[in-house]
Amino acid sequence: MLQSKKQNSAPPKHGKLYIMASHIGCPEDIPSRALGLVRTADLLIFEEDKPARQVLKQAGVQRSFYNFTEHGEGETLEALRACLTAGKTATYMSDQGAANCADPGQQLVALAYQLKAEVQVIPGPSSIIAAVMACGFPLGNFFFAGFLSQKKEKRLVEIQNLARRREGIILLDTPYRLAAVVEDFSRVFPKERRGFLALDITGPKERYLSGSFARLREQVEGMEKLNFVLVIEPQR
Repeated sequence: MLQSKKQNSAPPKHGKLYIMASHIGCPEDIPSRALGLVRTADLLIFEEDKPARQVLKQAGVQRSFYNFTEHGEGETLEALRACLTAGKTATYMSDQGAANCADPGQQLVALAYQLKAEVQVIPGPSSIIAAVMACGFPLGNFFFAGFLSQKKEKRLVEIQNLARRREGIILLDTPYRLAAVVEDFSRVFPKERRGFLALDITGPKERYLSGSFARLREQVEGMEKLNFVLVIEPQR
């Protein structure tokens, strides 16, 4: 009687992707677990070169890494696919704050799930939460507007839509659009509705401004370009 041969059916290796927070101004705030993984993970993915090298220096290592920007990187996705398929460990850290929160990286996470890899988060600094902590407004629930349009005409329409919302509002933008964004809000929002600007959070020039948008416009006029989060109080 012939005996059937047992087939080798080893379980597939799925690997693990760590999504890691970085600092938002003070490098000492990078989670220690994240720095440990920078030293030991099989594959490192960062957003841009300069912040990546700063993190590597802080971790005390010199290693190669891949970039992943808002435009996507096919080579990086393929490297991640190979890493996870082989059952290895990969990490992704964006330039600042909580990765994937108004930052690129969603495609990396989507690929990990597609490959049935494990996804684990190492939480840490977030400029959005930090601004909420400092604003002093009774926010309750709030609407996160992300980044507004770069084009002034479209941005004004977006701000008009935001003015109809009654809950608190939080948005981000690039430092060089600080004055333009505040100016546009001062043109659209009612005078009695206050805004709060969190500037260079945890950085050497950390500063907080609060008041009507007309007042904020005066305060940011001629100000140097700094990272910022804008919080708008709920309609009373």
